[in-house]
Order: sequence, then structure tokens, then C-alpha cells
Amino acid sequence: GCFDRQVGRDPDAEALFETAIGIRERVLGVDDLSVGIGLNNLAGLYREQGRNAEARALYERSLAIREKALGADHPDVGKILNNLGVLHRSLGEHAQAAAYYKRALAIAEKVLGPEHLEAGFARNNLSLLYRMQGRFAEAETLFKDSLALAERTLGPAHRHVVTIRNNLADLYKTQ
Repeated sequence: GCFDRQVGRDPDAEALFETAIGIRERVLGVDDLSVGIGLNNLAGLYREQGRNAEARALYERSLAIREKALGADHPDVGKILNNLGVLHRSLGEHAQAAAYYKRALAIAEKVLGPEHLEAGFARNNLSLLYRMQGRFAEAETLFKDSLALAERTLGPAHRHVVTIRNNLADLYKTQ
């Protein structure tokens, strides 16, 4: 599934994701955590294809499964919230995106600590939204915090660090 997505074989990936989800639902039950993981993966594929309504429904179902299985403040719940934020941001639904990003950030900071990478990734995503909204000062602060954390944790040449650095450069170019 994930390999097929990386090499551009979306129909193959979709079929594999759907088969895996179906097997897990039959064998483990519709609310099993592994079903939620599969739903998240398929939702990501749908989002990339622009099938946003389908992606939203799968993300929301995956979120419900994770909240039920792990609790509302589990870091894995935050990952789905970030994915929902990305979807809503891409649709121009900024208020919804902000709500998802802020909740993901709150979970990461509370459970993992403000210096954990998941908190940094949530800050980066919120920064992208703020940049889109023209809230440049807020975006810059969050980008810088996220970049510093990623550099300390991953080193200056890591791909995530490079992505955040590019995001900050895009902000400066936009202003």
C-alpha cells in the first residue's frame, strides 16, 4: 500500500488499502485500532487525489476509533487531527483547520512536552495556516520555534528541517 503510493501506483495502493481494511474489520472488528490506521492511510491517498469528501469521512472515522481506543489526549489522536487540519487548510476552511491544529498542538505539548518533535510538527502546520491567512508575525514565531526544535533534535540536514526552513523562506518571500 504505502510503497505503491510512493511510486505513483494509486489504483494498486487503493485496492490494497481497501482489502487490508476489509480483512481487519472482519477479523478484528470495525473499531480495532489497526482499522483506524488503515483508514488514515486510505484517507491520505484520497486527499492527495482531491477526493476530499471521502478523505474527510475516513479521517473522521479513524479519529473516532483512535479516541475510543486510546483516549482523547493520546499522541496518535493528534496525528489524525493534524491530517484533518491539512485537509481543511487545503480546502480553505481555515477555522476548522486551526481548531484541529491547535488541538493537536495542545495534545503534543501536554503529553509529550513542548520540545517533542510532534509539537514542532504541529507548530509548523499551524504556521502554514497563519501564513495563508496573512498572519505573518505569528507564522514567523511558530516557524522559528519549529525550526530550532527540529534542528536540535534531527540535525541541520534532515529532510524535515529542510522543509521547515523552506517554509520560513516562503514566508519571508511572501511578506
